[in-house]
Amino acid sequence: SPKSLEWFFDDYIDKKDKINFKLLSVKETDEDFQVKIKNSTRFSGPFLVVGSKNGLDLTKKWYRSQGKKTLISFPKGEYDKISLNPDYLFPEFNDRDNSLRTKGLFKNRKKPQLKLFSDIENPEYTQFFISPQIRWNNYDKLLIGFKLHNQSLLTRPYKWAIAPKLSTGTGKLTGSTHFQNTLTPRSQLFRAIILKAITQYEHYAKDLTFFKWSLFADANFKKSPRSSLNHGIQIGYTNLNKKVADFQVQTDEDKYGLSNFTYYYSRPNYIHETYGSVTFQSSGVFRKIFGEAYYRWRFSPKKQLGIRIFAGFFLSNQSDTDYFNFGLSTVSDYAFNLNMLGRSESSGLLSRQYFLAETGFKSLFESTVNQWVVSSNWEFPIFTVLDVYFDMAVFKNRLEHPDFLYDSGFKFKLIPDFIEFYFPVQSSLGFEPAQSHYTQKIRFTLKFDLKSIINHLRRGWY
Repeated sequence: SPKSLEWFFDDYIDKKDKINFKLLSVKETDEDFQVKIKNSTRFSGPFLVVGSKNGLDLTKKWYRSQGKKTLISFPKGEYDKISLNPDYLFPEFNDRDNSLRTKGLFKNRKKPQLKLFSDIENPEYTQFFISPQIRWNNYDKLLIGFKLHNQSLLTRPYKWAIAPKLSTGTGKLTGSTHFQNTLTPRSQLFRAIILKAITQYEHYAKDLTFFKWSLFADANFKKSPRSSLNHGIQIGYTNLNKKVADFQVQTDEDKYGLSNFTYYYSRPNYIHETYGSVTFQSSGVFRKIFGEAYYRWRFSPKKQLGIRIFAGFFLSNQSDTDYFNFGLSTVSDYAFNLNMLGRSESSGLLSRQYFLAETGFKSLFESTVNQWVVSSNWEFPIFTVLDVYFDMAVFKNRLEHPDFLYDSGFKFKLIPDFIEFYFPVQSSLGFEPAQSHYTQKIRFTLKFDLKSIINHLRRGWY
């Protein structure tokens, strides 16, 4: 070629920079079309612009990038659409912003399209996806609604979702919103930086609502493309505002903010699965550090060994209640991250819903921890649907001596990782099957996670 090819060898081949062009606007003049193009990266190579009508290409012309923004003159014609890189001659980070309409109601933008459930994205349209949403808790009863979002089957940098729901138990409108933007800096340290903003409004007790909003910045470290490793840091702030009864006074337990700094690590290999995290958390009345590490070994297609270690320590704690304490058998979930069916229940079936969080005991110990705790949880397979578990912990409360607790029993996996039951046997409380009201000691796990069902169906039910 008589033209300089430095861009090909120096930029396209030699550099790892992602390529991304964007059509900003198309303006028709008496002589031509003035097309404004944004080059989000440093790629200095040529690009192709095509004018088409009714799907047929009428004019093609090559241009050279002139910096961050380029204004080109494109020949006049009876086009209904102008596109950049329509044949995917080079890979772009986002090719969904490479075409604009030149005529009609949606000039300089795409036509909107509403579709039921997520689908492969069509770059010809601005697509909105809608999917039904059904949940249940003891206060809202059945939550019926929908989620309107822009997430197609392929990952995209900017995602948003709005999910209004009708609370059949109260007749009120509840719901949540989620906004997320993913940045991919040309950095030797981070692979991606994810910015999130989340809101949620529901009931946490009878006729009592909560409103939660959160802001997060999640930075993923660089890794080998073939590695399953995922690790990074997350900085976040969560604000909770809980409505209280008319005869009550709002306290530090009802309106508070939580600041979090977390390092997380995961390697979700099928045979040897590991993950862990360490978090520093503070609010107006406490500061604490806590972390967990989990290892699961699938030594046969349908059997697995699980080991988990948790440790937590209060740097300061001025709270007058146990609301922010580390839980032994139950968790208060003051960050409202867990899908609790009966969040405020202290007795009955819903109070026995189990979450593997904090110390993770299955037997029902009433005490909590306001100073420090170290615990471990073990699960050993016996049959395909039956495991034996063992938990133990050393903990200390203020002005008290360190104490030791343990429990053991059987775990019945009706649907693994979805519906599971825990039957305590021997613990620090004694031989529990011989004690009164044993059925009230049995606990259950119920996770509304469709991915868990799909994964087990793919591998075989058990």
